[in-house]
Amino acid sequence: MKIKFLLFLLFIQAVPGFCQYQAKSKAEQSILDNFNEQVRCWNAGDIECYCQGYLKSGETRIVSSRGITSGYEAILASYQKNWPKERMGQLHFDQLRMDKLSSKAYLVHGRFNLTYPEAKALSGYFTVVMKKVGGKWLMFADHSS
Repeated sequence: MKIKFLLFLLFIQAVPGFCQYQAKSKAEQSILDNFNEQVRCWNAGDIECYCQGYLKSGETRIVSSRGITSGYEAILASYQKNWPKERMGQLHFDQLRMDKLSSKAYLVHGRFNLTYPEAKALSGYFTVVMKKVGGKWLMFADHSS
């Protein structure tokens, strides 16, 4: 029985896309579910699905090495332009940390990891502001480097 449990733990740690974060509240679990859904969408090569994790607002923004992109439609277009399916690789998040700012806002830090079968892996860090809108937790601001 101990061996099966240890194998299970090793399996969970090896599965890309499994966010290894222990939610401390219902809100944190909902935020974690958003990240896990984004991983599922990305790994399926579906950018439109991935972007559903962002708030559909003209105020939503991303900061990256390319600069600041504002507005949901511009963010979606940027992802579609810069991440064709053949460049997407397999995504997983780790080193997540969540800090409650208010009943409707969380600050989330973490690391994204992209792996490729025949290319060097990419990783970087992010800071995201999650906003509760209409009962859903969505990304409002995303800074990735």
